Amino acid sequence: MKMGAAKSTSVSASRSQHLTKYNQSITLFSPEELAELKLIFQDICRDNDNQNVFCEQHLKKYISGRVPDTVVSKLFVMMCDKEEYVSFENFMVSMADFIKGMVDQQAVVLYTLAVSDDKIVMLSSFRKVLEMFLKCYEAILKNMEVNLTSTETTKTTQVFVDVCLQNVQDRDIKSALDVCTWLQDKPLIQTILTDIMMYCFHIKNNQLKEEESRADSTTYMSPLLPQFVDVNWDNFTSLLSLPSILLINHHLPHNLRHIWRLVYAVDLHGASFSTLVKKISLQGPSILLVKDKEGHVFGGFASVNWKIGPSFIGSSECFLFSLLPSMAIYESTSINEHYMYLNMDQETLPNGLGMGGQFGYFGLWLDQDFGIGHSKAQPRCTTYNSTQLSASEQYNVDMLEVWAVGDIPKVTIKEDEQTCSILDKDPEARALLDIMGKERKSEGLREDPTSDIPEIHNLPPM
Repeated sequence: MKMGAAKSTSVSASRSQHLTKYNQSITLFSPEELAELKLIFQDICRDNDNQNVFCEQHLKKYISGRVPDTVVSKLFVMMCDKEEYVSFENFMVSMADFIKGMVDQQAVVLYTLAVSDDKIVMLSSFRKVLEMFLKCYEAILKNMEVNLTSTETTKTTQVFVDVCLQNVQDRDIKSALDVCTWLQDKPLIQTILTDIMMYCFHIKNNQLKEEESRADSTTYMSPLLPQFVDVNWDNFTSLLSLPSILLINHHLPHNLRHIWRLVYAVDLHGASFSTLVKKISLQGPSILLVKDKEGHVFGGFASVNWKIGPSFIGSSECFLFSLLPSMAIYESTSINEHYMYLNMDQETLPNGLGMGGQFGYFGLWLDQDFGIGHSKAQPRCTTYNSTQLSASEQYNVDMLEVWAVGDIPKVTIKEDEQTCSILDKDPEARALLDIMGKERKSEGLREDPTSDIPEIHNLPPM
């Protein structure tokens, strides 16, 4: 075979292989997604004389402000397939890798973003990539008109990146295969990478519910960032930080991730256990966050309505978590079903709110005597396999807030009756007790009409 013929055969084989990959890529997208991606490609090519391709400058203009130009340049290198431009076929193959890719394809993307010109990947390079991702989420929050004011942003950002890169040392990563090994047990990072790629290319998330008030194309609705309601960010400083939102929301059931409703905060509603109980009852699943006087931030996810009673409630979807000084999720074990407990004003049972463990030995406990609690784990909480969450086993509360997650639940008559006293339902029983001179044991469970203005307790000093 002549040299020219051999070269022609090689080019033909390469072209055939490329077409095969293109055809495989487009099968990963729905008809709606394909239509959207075609419009995006046309938008990128808009200022080019040849609107069938785009160059690096066109991509930079399209993604301008969303990620640094150095990142855009690396994305372009991945897309152009050693050409000076990106065709529609190359674009679709890249989009399949960026937003539909398996872990090995995602590893190539991460490796390319972190590697230097001399093909060396330092730990600091990976830190910068992860920090850049978080900056993208900050921009997304601002577009959602969420002015998140947190007391712990800097610390939790550092802790989040540290946890992501735990056990990774300089020069451990020499290739995309090394990144793949590291990424396999990091599902949150995999989701973040896909999310950021969709944000960069202005791709809508069709799995999210459309919000009419934010239907403009400039707002990207991230699947990892909920819509926050019933909160005025101008006068509220939260225990939440961006990394903690990403971590917690990623571990929630999918049907609860889209909306978070602020139902209680000490600074807004007062340091009162009766107010806490009233605000969180019948609100559906919720997230409890606590900061102790020594700066540890922790909490738990309650999978069902909080309601007063003598027994443990909840499900295996419950979990505990730590945000500072370490960051971790502690999921339920099969040892017992002591997921959630809430009681008050009883003589023979613990009065307070607890998650995990057992009476007097909870993984997370808030006492009815507001402002004190405990986190006991020697060496682990049996229900959640969690370590001690607070700085000291017995702790004093510095800040406390609760977010209900998911849609507002429909309250049934049966559920609503649980907040009432039996004395309200049976006036004859009340009169009989009065005649006999008996104490009304259920008075402690009565819904106080004045409980919106509770007695405010001073939190214990440091």
